Amino acid sequence: MAFIQRADGLGLIRDLFPKDIVRNQNEVEAFEEMDSSMIKPLKFDRLFDWAIVTSAVPSTDRTRAMQCVLKPMPHIFAETNSLQRLTVRIFGFLGKHNLTPMGNWNRTLRGAPKAIMYFELEPGAYQHEFVEQRVQLEELRRMAYKYLGQGMSGRSEKDKALFFQRRVLRKATGVPPWTPLEPSELYDNDLAAITSKWRLDVSPTFGRRSSSGSLRACSPLTFSVGDFVDVTAVLDIITITKDGHPKSRVHFGFTSLIQLCAADRVETAMGATAVPDIEGREITMHESALVLEEDDGSSGDEKDDAAGNGNGRRHNIECLLHAD
Repeated sequence: MAFIQRADGLGLIRDLFPKDIVRNQNEVEAFEEMDSSMIKPLKFDRLFDWAIVTSAVPSTDRTRAMQCVLKPMPHIFAETNSLQRLTVRIFGFLGKHNLTPMGNWNRTLRGAPKAIMYFELEPGAYQHEFVEQRVQLEELRRMAYKYLGQGMSGRSEKDKALFFQRRVLRKATGVPPWTPLEPSELYDNDLAAITSKWRLDVSPTFGRRSSSGSLRACSPLTFSVGDFVDVTAVLDIITITKDGHPKSRVHFGFTSLIQLCAADRVETAMGATAVPDIEGREITMHESALVLEEDDGSSGDEKDDAAGNGNGRRHNIECLLHAD
């Protein structure tokens, strides 16, 4: 789990937000006590000594063949023989979102590859802190594209909000894990009709911060526009091969979303100036957020793979929730 530094290198962006809201009871507090792997380097050229883009764990998912991981120390890798996926903590206010288990799926087999859950993250009153976070996240995207030998594509740094997405359906081929269908879901005729080809993907972690500072699991329906949230962000690399030429896109995904302060408590807990003015703002979908289907003469299964929704494994490196 990595944090983003302030531009002056004297601390973390996290610590510019109210301490009693952004920190949970189990995390390292002092900037000076953190291991270097937990802090994103400020200089772009140092990123290549800190993280790498490499092949993902073996899977049948050709579109998720690459992932961004922390650069392993030789002695540690020799002992564990495992890589740690790069995850970054980001803070902001929740904007337009769809966090339901089946996301924006249009209830058809054809729409399954494009089904995502998503949310926009807004700055609220913390414009300066938010811009620093966004610029440094974009540096990570730029680093990934450098490793892939491609130029940047997708959303612009000038966009007001950060867009995060995560696919909700996974191709039912190859090896698990995938989420078994619950009894209530088996009565969903649309989902039951496609289970031979598609299953629910592994859900991200949803939680809320209690008054004691501990984190507790919660329903994704708990979240509302205007909540102050803690996002565990990842770089999601989708590779599509057409006519023998692979091309990758890098967008922001997430492994967890934690409600630090509910929207109806923001004014009391963080001050009136912190209340974000985002009600009614229209969400915009960009190429990096939507999988565009092209008629290239391939079969239905090949198109599904090309849309970036195979059956690759995903692992949450760290569990944020603590039983209490």
